This record gives sequence, C-alpha cells and structure tokens, in this order.
Amino acid sequence: MRFTADSKNQSKRRTNRLFQISARQLKAVVDDQKKLIERNERIKLMAWIYLFIAGILEIVFAVGMKYTDGFTRLAPSILTIATAVASVMILSPEY
Repeated sequence: MRFTADSKNQSKRRTNRLFQISARQLKAVVDDQKKLIERNERIKLMAWIYLFIAGILEIVFAVGMKYTDGFTRLAPSILTIATAVASVMILSPEY
C-alpha cells in the first residue's frame, strides 16, 4: 500500500483527533482527582472537629462525675450520663 500525501494527511488528522480526545479525557480525570482531594480534605477536617467535640464532652463528663455525689443528685447525673452517651455516639462509626 502506498502512502500518498492525502492518506498521510488523513492519518495525521485521525492521530490528532485521538490526541484531542485523550487530552479531554485527561483533563476530566485531573478535574475528578482535584475534586476527590478537596473532598478528602473536608472529610479529614470534619473528623478532627468531631474528635474535638467528643473531647470537650469527655471533659464535661469527667467534671460532672464530681458533682453527681455518686449519682445521688438528679440534674448533674442526667448531664453526666447525657454527655457520656453523646461522646460515645460521636466517636462511633455509625453516627
């Protein structure tokens, strides 16, 4: 098979078209990767925020234990139990 100038140009056009499609696909993949990275950063930030809130609740729980007098006082006992439950729920993977 002989290559003429016309067939070379057609081959070149096909090759260019393939590279253009690949460039578009590559741009789409890069954009998707950027979105995933941003999403992962937000998830990491939210995990730290949840951990901080759970830590604060643990502190409230520990201080509340002092004021319950062996769970004989109602209001501090309810607050202490509520903060303990809330802290565990925040740290559990289902919530």
